[in-house]
Amino acid sequence: MTKCNNTTTMADLPVCDSVNNDSYIIVEGVNGACKVKLADLVLGPDNSSFWPQIQQLINKVDEIATVVQDNSAGWNNTAQTVTQNKPTWDTIGDYNLTNINNRLTQGESKWDDVASVVNVNSSNWEATYQTVDSDKSKWNYAHDVILSSQENWNTAYTITIDGIGAIHEALELVNTSAWFKQYTDGLSNSNEPTFAQVTAIWSAHQLHEQQWNSVYNTVKTLSATW
Repeated sequence: MTKCNNTTTMADLPVCDSVNNDSYIIVEGVNGACKVKLADLVLGPDNSSFWPQIQQLINKVDEIATVVQDNSAGWNNTAQTVTQNKPTWDTIGDYNLTNINNRLTQGESKWDDVASVVNVNSSNWEATYQTVDSDKSKWNYAHDVILSSQENWNTAYTITIDGIGAIHEALELVNTSAWFKQYTDGLSNSNEPTFAQVTAIWSAHQLHEQQWNSVYNTVKTLSATW
């Protein structure tokens, strides 16, 4: 067993200013004292009483490292967003916030009115939505039928317009014909219609003209839908 150095005590030893792998620590056991190089020192559950605390710290560090690694991309994006928008946020002072509050307060009654209208009519809008949703297949079918038949309806409209034009041309032809002018001037013979007959024909035309115009206007109005 190593003899004790009676001239030096632990209290007499100087305090180390720095420690590295080439430094030593003194270990005292039942058989004497010895030195251990720090580079060869291994702490474990068998030679340290605080090993459970060290293991807990290791586990916590591992958990923190996992959280940091999993969320680092999101934090980087957040940092970039904050950096980019910092000048804008810095320009918002108490004066701007006061203006915003005033504008919100001034418009509060209008927003309340809108909210009331929405609440009152919400049931109607919901009913409208239900109707639209339930009948949308029929409307889609009607749309398909109209789309596939529009050329036929356009043709019918064109024929109708042309027919009305032809009728007016015929009436104009009658109105400007020599025999019509003769009877409007009071001349007549036994082989041609009298003035009264011609007048009756013209009256009948005048009577039914409104009906023709009604048909024409109806066709013209609805042709775009067809």
